[in-house]
This record gives sequence, C-alpha cells and structure tokens, in this order.
Amino acid sequence: GINAEYGGRFHTNMACAPRQIQGVGDMLPSSACSQSVNALLNSIDQVRVQLCGIQEHDQAFYEELLASLPQFVACGPQSAGKSSVIRRISGISLPEASTLCTRIATVIQIRREMESSVQVSLIGPKGEKLLEEVFEDSAQVCECVSKAQEIARRSSEKKFVDDHTVIIRVCGPDRRNVTLVDLPGFHTADDEDSKTVNAMVQRYIQMPGTLALHVIKGDQDYGSLLGNDFMRQHSVSRVTVLTHCDNLKQIPADKERLSKTLDITSNNSSLTFAVDGSCLLYTSPSPRDS
Repeated sequence: GINAEYGGRFHTNMACAPRQIQGVGDMLPSSACSQSVNALLNSIDQVRVQLCGIQEHDQAFYEELLASLPQFVACGPQSAGKSSVIRRISGISLPEASTLCTRIATVIQIRREMESSVQVSLIGPKGEKLLEEVFEDSAQVCECVSKAQEIARRSSEKKFVDDHTVIIRVCGPDRRNVTLVDLPGFHTADDEDSKTVNAMVQRYIQMPGTLALHVIKGDQDYGSLLGNDFMRQHSVSRVTVLTHCDNLKQIPADKERLSKTLDITSNNSSLTFAVDGSCLLYTSPSPRDS
C-alpha cells in the first residue's frame, strides 16, 4: 500500500481520527438523540435549503444557527471522484458515470432515528417540492437522483442548475448525524456553465459551519489540478481527499508526485485522506491545527 511506500505518512486506524470528521451526536448516548435534537437538526437543514438557491439579504441572521451543525461539502475537478467519496461516507450511491455527472447540488441528510427510511426530494427556486419519492432502502436512490437532475435541467434550461436542490434524507438507528453535499465539479471551459459552478461552490463552502472536502486525484500533479486557484482564493476550513491512489506505481516519479502533494496539503488542509483501493488512510493534522 501507499503507506509503506511513502514513509509512513498515513495512518490506518480511523478510530483515532480527529473528532472533526465524526458525526454530530456520535459521542452522546443514544438516549440523548431525542426528538428535540432531531427537530433542531431538521430546522438547520431547512435553513440551508432556503439559502442554497438565490442568496437572501438577511443571511447573516442565520449564521449562528448554521454553525451549530457542521456540513461537509465535496468540491473539486470533474471526474475526481467526489460522488464516490460521498458514497464511501454515507453508503448512498449517486450518479458517477461521465454521462451522469453531478449537475445540481445534492444534499445528503443522515439522521439517527428509531425508524429506517430513505427519501429523495427535488426542491425548486421558491422552496416548492417538484419531486418526492420514499424508498425502503437506498438501492433506488441513484436512479431517482438522475431523474431529479433531469427535471431540474428541463425546468431551468441550464446544463448546471444553481437554483434547485436534490435532498436525500437517510434515517436509521445506526446512522450518524451528519450533512453531506455533493457539488458539480470544476471544468476547463471558461463559459457561463463554469461561472455557475464556481458561484455554487463558493456559496456552499462559505456557509457557516462548513468543512470543505477538497477531492482531487492523487495520481496527478497538484499544481495542474483544476480548482486549485479557486480554493486558494477562498480561505475556508478544508480536508483534502486524494482519490485514484491505487493508480500510483512504485516508481520514483509517482513517489515524488505524491510527496509534493502531501507537503502542500499539510499546509493548506487540516487533514489529508487517501483512498487506496478499499482502504481509507489519513495524515496527521498540520502543526497549525495541533
């Protein structure tokens, strides 16, 4: 594995990972996850849904409420594996093929509740529900998300839609209390679509209580990756997630490439994770976060 090849810079015991990557309420006894706690989480979710479309003038009013429930926002270049990272964390499969890439903000609300349920909704610009389907399990979620994306695209007549939101709500007694957001990826074209995506990413990562999951390919040179300039311009809390690490070969060029990436991310990220096949590894926190 890459841990042995790169000087033991990665750790494998996720139980020792910093608490910032754990779900809200995971350290509490199950009895503490009461209806009142879930009611608060639901209220925060509803506020975020209202703010994820066109900005409201009084957004500052909600900052304290939003900051009380962290959300993890996956951003990065197209085809970097953002939806795959979301799937690993949540267990929910999203469209991942090149022809089914993320076209609209997709929010995964995972909540610890006594009853298990999965619900997919499409929320329009004015908060109206354009689609709502309930499933017994998550097997049909991917197809439903694709349908919701297509409805949103037809409604707005845009390739990437910034005023609709797909919401996937997953509940169960063994679930963690956490909110994840999958966003469209940065791409090369300097056009209206690119401006739409950049504005969408900026809006989400600057929401109070947000930790950006900067998902990039670990087998590419860090300096050449799309979106780096954008992330550098926006000072937000972030964790870097390196995907495609199983493509790295045990050759000097690949070792040097990954080592340079780790040197950079140790300064601009709280943590760096590496997805190596079925393993998830992470680096020690940077000195400034210790």
